[in-house]
Amino acid sequence: MVCARERLNVPAHQTELTEKLLLTSEEKSWIKAHSAITLSITDDISPRSFIDKDGKIKGTTVDYVRLFEKKLGLKINLVGSDWATALKLALDHEVDGILQAAELEERKPYLNFTQVYSYTPMAVIAGEDEPTISGPDALCGRRVGVLKDSSQSHYLMKHFPCINVVHFKALEQVAYALAGGEIHAVFGNYDYYANNLKQAGLVGFKAIYIEYLPPMGFARIGLRNDEPLLLSIFDKAIAAITDDERARITNRWLGLKLPSVPADLRTRVNLTPEEQAWLAQDHTVRVRVVNFPPFMFLEEDKIKGIVIDYLNLIAKRTGLTFEFSLETRHWQEALKSLKNLQGPDLMTSLSPIDEHEPYMVFSEPYSFSPN
Repeated sequence: MVCARERLNVPAHQTELTEKLLLTSEEKSWIKAHSAITLSITDDISPRSFIDKDGKIKGTTVDYVRLFEKKLGLKINLVGSDWATALKLALDHEVDGILQAAELEERKPYLNFTQVYSYTPMAVIAGEDEPTISGPDALCGRRVGVLKDSSQSHYLMKHFPCINVVHFKALEQVAYALAGGEIHAVFGNYDYYANNLKQAGLVGFKAIYIEYLPPMGFARIGLRNDEPLLLSIFDKAIAAITDDERARITNRWLGLKLPSVPADLRTRVNLTPEEQAWLAQDHTVRVRVVNFPPFMFLEEDKIKGIVIDYLNLIAKRTGLTFEFSLETRHWQEALKSLKNLQGPDLMTSLSPIDEHEPYMVFSEPYSFSPN
């Protein structure tokens, strides 16, 4: 795990902080062997992804794709279509993955899902004379429009079978059906419908219900599961997205302020079945701690510091159990012990250099300290 290092005489080129991702040798080789990948994407959902007047796909999701290209050094081609076609291409592995995908159980036999790269609340949009509702159950017996084969459709049919769900192939069709009185309300991503109604010049509508309902609106990339390295590669790119980069994309396209994502939803970690099984075995991760304030130190018989706070946060979000051991032996001795599987299991003050890769893996940087 990488953080501010101990005061060691390490060559500068080994500790220089850059924007490059800490990819494993296998991940680097995979990218080198694949000059480009192809992802399917809906091309009729403004402002996320849509065809402009020049026939090019643009939108917030496309901006994220270009950001991934920059961070990974990997060309990403896009195939635009309606949602049903885009999903089928991905499930059949005719492309390498699909953007703007929710992690649904029925998709997991075919796709691996990345961490969330953008968050959007769900909303019920209806006439401005309609009262605010506390949940979709208030729509029982009414006609509610949703996008065909979408996570919103699955959600309503599973949890609210009393609602008369009406399916449409494109979001624009849903918006016009609402304006024409064919349906009582629409249910879907808040930014999609707010933008589409505005672009179409349709007035007299409002959101009568807004809530974050993961996995809906928690956009992930569904990647073909016969290429497992793709998942780790893209998860690292997503983890490297900065708040400034995310804000620039949002400000450029949405033109509206989304409600804040509740902390308990944003901090959930998407663990694989293998990771969950490993955690279920009640492993304890032994962490080497040295007297290195303010990063780690002993005070009043308690181990404290910046690194300790980060590890406690990781424990809370993943269920990992850490055992902190205050040591006085030289780091090279501890490194040799780690290499021989005698403990510790985790060291927080090493640089990601090639000679360590045969027996260690490194996290992304989580804390930066200037010289």
